[in-house]
Amino acid sequence: MEIPFLSNWFHSASTYLESLPWLNQTFLNNSLADYLVAVAIVGAMFGIIHVCKTWLFNLVSKLDAQFQNKWLHFAYNLISVINFPFYLAISVYLALRYLDFGNEINSYLNIIIFVIIAIYLGLGINKTLESVLDVLAVDEETENNNGFGKLDANTADFLKMLGSLIVWIILILVILNNLGFDLASVLGGLGIAGVIIAFAMQNILSDIFAYFTIHLDKPFKKGDFIVLEQDIGGKVKHIGIKNTRLKTLHGQDLIINNRELTNARINNYASMERRRVVIKFGVAYDTPKEKLAQIPEYIKEIIDVKDITTFDRAHLREFGESSLNFEVVYFVETPNYNSYMDVHQQVLLEIIDKFNQEKIQFAFPIRVVHLQH
Repeated sequence: MEIPFLSNWFHSASTYLESLPWLNQTFLNNSLADYLVAVAIVGAMFGIIHVCKTWLFNLVSKLDAQFQNKWLHFAYNLISVINFPFYLAISVYLALRYLDFGNEINSYLNIIIFVIIAIYLGLGINKTLESVLDVLAVDEETENNNGFGKLDANTADFLKMLGSLIVWIILILVILNNLGFDLASVLGGLGIAGVIIAFAMQNILSDIFAYFTIHLDKPFKKGDFIVLEQDIGGKVKHIGIKNTRLKTLHGQDLIINNRELTNARINNYASMERRRVVIKFGVAYDTPKEKLAQIPEYIKEIIDVKDITTFDRAHLREFGESSLNFEVVYFVETPNYNSYMDVHQQVLLEIIDKFNQEKIQFAFPIRVVHLQH
């Protein structure tokens, strides 16, 4: 077999070499001159590919270091996949097109080289997929700031794994087809085996499908603090194929099946930006009307001076059995629980101090009993 665009040069070189002593000897259907030409092809193509790859690699590396662009980093990763075995496989493949070992040996050699090229094709596709997903995925800082229209890191990792699995399954089937296997019977056998396995592993498969649901629907992600219906919750530590691990407030790991999580009602506190606080208290019935009217203003002044609080309302809400009941609503402008508790405690203490200054008494349950003689 010949390479069309170099055939004249090859024939000229081979003819000249065969005119030299000993180089016209034949071995496995090819003269020694043909083998020398094939070795020259391997060396030349190897050198050309290596030089081109090195030049392009250095160019992209410099541009990536200068501009810090994700697409340049994607090109850098893709070029890095091309290395020595790939050079050799391409070079040997081109050389074999010039040699003729007979149909049987040529077919075996072509299969070997095809498998090597297919493996590198799979590596290249996977690296391309990973790099594209890295470009589309948000980093942790952007993700915490709600990077809309972007993939979060967990979903990107899941798509990388799923894409890699699909790529290798397709390549394995293509290789088997080129090796002469009947794909129809192979796929049929896999289908029957899949049904049997599905019946035997129903619960595990349910958890795996729930894992897919969690990654695609994203009800929560790693690092979120979630609480389930039974007031059981914690920080998401790891989302596995079968189970999800939560780090509870007590410090232990809570392991929950993925299917239980997808079937449960979940409170996700990761998207919380502020905390709504409701204070209810009662004052004595003998509090003067003028003081009662001033209580909402006192509360508003206490809350408004805080840096991370926003006053909403304060009202006399109802007549209680033994008290005049007030309701106060304000917001703490942080999702952090410790910060919320610190400022809430400070607000309560200042309310107590203010009421003591104004001689306003908090009510406590009392019952008046009238005795008749």
